[in-house]
Amino acid sequence: MDTLILEDFRCFADRHEVPIRPLTLLVGENSTGKTSFLAAVRAAHDARSRTLPDFNEDPFQLGSYDQIANYRGDQHPVSSFKIGHTFKPQMESLTNFTAVALPHLADNLIDISHMDGAVFRFVAQLAARDGQPIVSSLSIMEGDYDLRLDMEQSGSIKISFFSRKRIMFEQQVSKVSLGQLSQDASDIWFMLRMATASDLVRESDMNRADAVQLAVLVNSSLFGGDPRPHALAPIRSRPRRTYDPMVETKDPEGSHIPALLARTYGDVEIKNRIFKNILDEFGVESGLYDSLTIRKFGHTGSEPFQVEVRLASDDRERNLIDVGYGVSQAIPIIADALSTEPGTTLLIQQPEVHLHPRAQAAMGSFFAQLAASEHNRLVVETHSDYLVDRVRMEVRDERIKASDVVILYFEQGSHGVDIHPIEIDARGHPLEVPPGYRSFFLEEDRRFFGVDR
Repeated sequence: MDTLILEDFRCFADRHEVPIRPLTLLVGENSTGKTSFLAAVRAAHDARSRTLPDFNEDPFQLGSYDQIANYRGDQHPVSSFKIGHTFKPQMESLTNFTAVALPHLADNLIDISHMDGAVFRFVAQLAARDGQPIVSSLSIMEGDYDLRLDMEQSGSIKISFFSRKRIMFEQQVSKVSLGQLSQDASDIWFMLRMATASDLVRESDMNRADAVQLAVLVNSSLFGGDPRPHALAPIRSRPRRTYDPMVETKDPEGSHIPALLARTYGDVEIKNRIFKNILDEFGVESGLYDSLTIRKFGHTGSEPFQVEVRLASDDRERNLIDVGYGVSQAIPIIADALSTEPGTTLLIQQPEVHLHPRAQAAMGSFFAQLAASEHNRLVVETHSDYLVDRVRMEVRDERIKASDVVILYFEQGSHGVDIHPIEIDARGHPLEVPPGYRSFFLEEDRRFFGVDR
């Protein structure tokens, strides 16, 4: 995902197209839509692969249609809202399945290598049904081409394919109910690939280039490239003195992390040694702990265990529950980030909760280095100047490229919330900063030194 597209979603009136970088920092006052933005990142991904995003899946609780759609200052919400994103599909899979979708052209090599790096734009429009948002249309665009699916109330799908704004064909596909559509968008794209990409091309008068582009658009939805984003809640689960082994099912509060640590710390594989080293390095850098260990009560994987840390000021291990609460809030973020599938976008709310300034700064360094390694993308909602300033220092010290970082400043405007992308130069300095970005801190400094405005 390279750009998030929002239109009349929550507090974001009109159309917003916002850059998403390997490290994206969300800053701004409370109630300016930062958490809604995080929820929209996951929803936009799901809309392409699952048709109906769950706007109330933990840790986000956005409510019903009336709470999700923008009001534009009126007494009633708008009749529909849009979410979407731009993406680059996996070219190898896209090439292979394009050839499969067009068997009558298979005798000639189908070459789409010229599209490597092409940006595809996906947009879902959602309307209200029984008080809940449902998808009313889907659109995938690339260059001059646009494939649009409109969900009719009759239960059928109207398929429209445009080339340079000219309609190539329109087709009605029936026997697909809205209830079925709300389950899994990949079924729709698969159906289109098998039933229309070849047949409709044969029946229409489109040329070879247009036919290939249609198949590319259909298949791009299936091979968007990015794993589903993983969200971390603002408050992680409370530590316990003793844990029982359990299935490592990821959840936003990190209750799966102790089991992950127990398995990882008992494994001698190189990747797990690296995992442990990074956790310990973060502990030292942040001042939270010197090392982390797992104490097992038995010799099998089914025995209870405890998570212990050694503090710099102490020579013995202490149970996680007996040390500062910040330790148990920071470890799940680091462990989750290191254990997720490569390429996963992490949606992180307030990682600085219960952390002192040194640890907040260390978290900024960890995020920058993780993004620079291309293991994960991170979208981080934060109120910590220490974290943001450390990221800027990492740019200055050339540990992450300036082009891989963007600060999104959320500001209440006259017609909803405005999002201001702030770029960072090679020296770590923010560029074209909106007046409101630093006004609060400057005002506090004036008050502290007794300086008049």
